[in-house]
Amino acid sequence: MSAIKQASSTSSVTQSADMERQFVIVKSESKSTSSINLPSGVGMKGLLEDTFDIYKARGELILKLPTRKAIIGHCVSCS
Repeated sequence: MSAIKQASSTSSVTQSADMERQFVIVKSESKSTSSINLPSGVGMKGLLEDTFDIYKARGELILKLPTRKAIIGHCVSCS
């Protein structure tokens, strides 16, 4: 069990991000925004790809390709 996991019944004081306006905006935008058409190796997408490659080469973080693409796509589309 994770030490940072919280029960769904916790108050809005501890889950304030869920109550803020930017959370609603990011949630709605992330459903329609994609980084699929962005070329590899460019901008933030390239930086994240390079970073994941470095971690993989060191054996510190090895992600399956769909997971890696999902993380990169989410980070790029929300930035």
